[in-house]
Amino acid sequence: MAVTLRQLLEETELELRCVAGAAELDREIRWVHVSEVADPTPWLQGGEFLITTGLQLSTPASMMQYMERLADRGISGVGFGTGGTVHAPYGVVPPAIVEAGEQRGIPVIEVPIDVPFVAVSQFVTTRLASEQFATVQRAYDIQRQLTSAALEPRGRAEVLRLLAAATGSQVAVLSIRGTVLDASPGAAAERYDALRADLERASTQGAVAQIIDDEGAVTAIHPLGTRRRTRQLLVVTSTRAPTPLERMVVTGAVTLLSIDAERRLGFSPERQMASDRLGALALRQGATTRDRIDALAALGFPARASVTVASLRIPGAVGAGIAGGVNDILFDRAVPSVFVARATPEAPFVLIAALSPVELSDVVGEVFRELARRGGQAGVSASHRIGELVVAAQESAAALRHAEHSRVPLQRYEEMLLHSVVLDAIPEDRRASVADAVLARLDEAADPALADALAAFLQHNGHITRASAALGLHRQTLVKRLDAVERLLGVSLDSPDDRSALWVALSARSMPR
Repeated sequence: MAVTLRQLLEETELELRCVAGAAELDREIRWVHVSEVADPTPWLQGGEFLITTGLQLSTPASMMQYMERLADRGISGVGFGTGGTVHAPYGVVPPAIVEAGEQRGIPVIEVPIDVPFVAVSQFVTTRLASEQFATVQRAYDIQRQLTSAALEPRGRAEVLRLLAAATGSQVAVLSIRGTVLDASPGAAAERYDALRADLERASTQGAVAQIIDDEGAVTAIHPLGTRRRTRQLLVVTSTRAPTPLERMVVTGAVTLLSIDAERRLGFSPERQMASDRLGALALRQGATTRDRIDALAALGFPARASVTVASLRIPGAVGAGIAGGVNDILFDRAVPSVFVARATPEAPFVLIAALSPVELSDVVGEVFRELARRGGQAGVSASHRIGELVVAAQESAAALRHAEHSRVPLQRYEEMLLHSVVLDAIPEDRRASVADAVLARLDEAADPALADALAAFLQHNGHITRASAALGLHRQTLVKRLDAVERLLGVSLDSPDDRSALWVALSARSMPR
């Protein structure tokens, strides 16, 4: 609240009387100023209660001009000292002052000579100080309520409910991409579509953005998080400008919600330790579906979420350092994720996220660009329910092996041929020996035509006509060469086991080293 001219008049000890502009007595007094210069406006800011005896005002014209200048400056009101003495030359308030006050809507209050001007100033100053203390006390009481609410299980929602009630505003927490995370009263996402550019500005600049529409409604966008990075945004919309109390309450809420955002999205050693342990529990071979769901639920994953797993190998990366970087890359997507640091230097990092394989591949690409100075390689699984998390982890590991064998930065499991999964399971340093052991006698024959015949036969799934056409041979010529291969290797090309073994051996030789 503020001190008004009406309250000043109601102070009986001052014995003041309104002689003009009574309709504007509810104006607030920002300060009291005493001046006897003909034009005091250079020393005024607007909202003051100006007291004068009119020593410099000798004619009606000068009085009219004086009041015009004060009205243009936006003062709250004029106190005119009367007494008919050398210090207060006018026995009553001059008619020109009264007339100008009525015309311009400036309250004019008569201050008798026996009322010290300082008494008026003391009354206003005391009232202002009292009001400011009451405002601070009220803000403190509300802040205590907000703090208690923040500790509740649904802390963010409770803070917003109390904030909306205390300020009479519509309030919401949004992700930096504009997704409504919580609101009070509830609001549709479309409400904030028109603020996209302002949301982005507040997020990137880390500064409060304020928008006033044509009807006077005020929307303030407050960044939430640390000075280093904006995590979320608080949007406060009101039909009017906020009061000092409301500004203090909003400031306190911003602090609490920033702590909440950091707790949810920020990185810390404690958070990474919990992430490691819960992630390892969810990935454990013997864990039940309920164990996996509960472990990931503690990290924000819905029970029915679809998850994708990435296995990453980043040369020279340290667990804590890479975990913090991955967290910063993922937080603004507002999706649950867990980064599991490798158990041994040889093991890959594991990233689990409620993203599609394509989306997680994009995240991995960003991780490599920002954090992998010497390059990196990764395998990304298909999308699975949480109960199938081990399958997803196995797929990502197989895809990583294929990426390493193929010398590519990233491989998605969904894009791999099935036989590639089998081939990648053979350690790189054993591929040649495996192929040599299976194909040794064919190698000794040193007949490229026989090797080509076998490869074409297997590539065309045992179809003689198609294989001979691919080689440009007569059908019987190919059959004779395949008979020679069977005799050399001691195998039967009608056997699925022998054909699959030969195909693996030939494929192992064709893989890059």
